[in-house]
Amino acid sequence: MAERDPGMTGNGSGARSVRIDLAQPGMVTDSDGGRVAVIVRDLSKDGCRLSTDGSLIEGEQVMLAVGKGQPVPALVAWALGDDAGLHFTAPAAIG
Repeated sequence: MAERDPGMTGNGSGARSVRIDLAQPGMVTDSDGGRVAVIVRDLSKDGCRLSTDGSLIEGEQVMLAVGKGQPVPALVAWALGDDAGLHFTAPAAIG
């Protein structure tokens, strides 16, 4: 199921990025090599929303691994309780 995220703009023209709802398990590796299991809750070409154990820190550089894809570099754009948002810093091929 796809939906538009009211908080994300995709191309600078005011258009919003299409986000896909899902519940895909993954793993985030932080800048110190620490790993935390996550559930990817929604996904767009620019980033994703995760459920975590609450340990991700806003502004931290991380790597997200999901499925059989290569880990994707990302920046923790926000973190609030057990949810966090990542902004991909390189093209992502999640899955």
